[in-house]
Amino acid sequence: MLNMRCLSIVFDLDEMLIVANTMRSYEDRIEVLTGWIGQESYLVRVFGMTSELKRYVENRALLKQYAENDVVTDSGQTYNVKLEDVPVNATGNECVQRPVLRLSEKM
Repeated sequence: MLNMRCLSIVFDLDEMLIVANTMRSYEDRIEVLTGWIGQESYLVRVFGMTSELKRYVENRALLKQYAENDVVTDSGQTYNVKLEDVPVNATGNECVQRPVLRLSEKM
């Protein structure tokens, strides 16, 4: 079962969990990337790390919204939690409900 304090990014095609982060793991990664960006002189790497930093900051903001309100607002649209049945084991004979937020794909 997923930790309720984590923002889980789920690959939608087969529901395979890619990553789950806590607020602390986001903050740690943001701190590390900020330090690396300040030391890097190669502009292509700076651009790549800056893009990654932006994604981490955005995802941390989404997690904060979810933790405080059980809803997320992204690009002006509010997404409410929906409960979905998820199999507990491989046989699928036992299910639990988990809260899910499905955001539109960003281009």
